[in-house]
Amino acid sequence: MECEDVLLRRGNKGVFFSGRSKSLVVLAFKVRVIDSTAAGDVFSGAFACSLDRKLDLHDSLRYACAAAALSVTRRGAQKPVPRNEEIESLLGE
Repeated sequence: MECEDVLLRRGNKGVFFSGRSKSLVVLAFKVRVIDSTAAGDVFSGAFACSLDRKLDLHDSLRYACAAAALSVTRRGAQKPVPRNEEIESLLGE
């Protein structure tokens, strides 16, 4: 069995994607980290959501990185999940 697409989450270094047609690196947003609990789950949920909304791969990865970045600025596992408006605001900076 072969793997055609690989997504590597690299924490504060961002993400690396390698696939059939392209490779991408998306850098992490620089934020003050309070608690990294749930950051990976927030990333995965935001990535899936953005793909479902038909964003292209690069924009989906940036959206997910922004969501994860916001999540680590808060304590806990549920309260840190950012709202779409917060993510869009960080992306616009």
